[in-house]
Amino acid sequence: MNEVIALRPSNSVAVLWSRRWVLVLAIVSAAALAFGIASFVRQTWESQVVVQIGQIEDKLIERPEVVARRVNLGTLLCGGADGYSDALRAVTASFDGAPDLGEVRLSARGLTADQARARAAAAGDCLVKRHQPLFDTARERTSDYRHALKIQLDQAEEHIQITTSLLARVALTPANVAEVLLLQSTLNSDRTQHLELARELREIDVRHQNDGPTTILQTASMPAAPLWPRRGLIAFFAGAVAFAFASGVLVFMSTGSIGAPQRT
Repeated sequence: MNEVIALRPSNSVAVLWSRRWVLVLAIVSAAALAFGIASFVRQTWESQVVVQIGQIEDKLIERPEVVARRVNLGTLLCGGADGYSDALRAVTASFDGAPDLGEVRLSARGLTADQARARAAAAGDCLVKRHQPLFDTARERTSDYRHALKIQLDQAEEHIQITTSLLARVALTPANVAEVLLLQSTLNSDRTQHLELARELREIDVRHQNDGPTTILQTASMPAAPLWPRRGLIAFFAGAVAFAFASGVLVFMSTGSIGAPQRT
């Protein structure tokens, strides 16, 4: 003997419509209960800041993918006498655009909106302070090299003036041809050196015209709503679950009569 329980609904839509107020009450009650419970859950807020990695001689101070990976792993250190700072704790990093742009988006979380924003701002400042000494050192080294080239260029100009004066003076008096040739050769050498130094100086200026330190491209945002819990979303899903459950119960109670046992 096998008893087969058969549920034979006649008209589910009509049944649910006839008990629509029961469904409405169930949905509203579940949504309100979920909304109220979510209000007591500890909230998590998130703030973001975008940092532009500085560059020197058209090269980024630090590769953004390396920065993002080290921030996410918690191994990036900056600030403090020992190079350690809590500013990058509980912070995640990602690219904001192409890696060549050097933009890194830092996301910080907190228990309040102000705490999340403060952590994001501190993380951005931490990264800026980390790169500042590297930028200053590179700029100082470039400045010293450029200054040395400028001194050599000035000396080459002075040698050209002296040689030109000597050559003009010799040309006014009977002179040895060898002396004239020597002075002319020296003048040509000085001019060649002057052109090379001037060209190198211009190339340095071109290569470093876009130099800039790491800066805050987008300041820390003030979160408008908590990342978790989203009370409205939770209430919506609770209402949907209550609707599905109540609909099933009402249809079963109204039309789910147990069929007669069937013998096999």
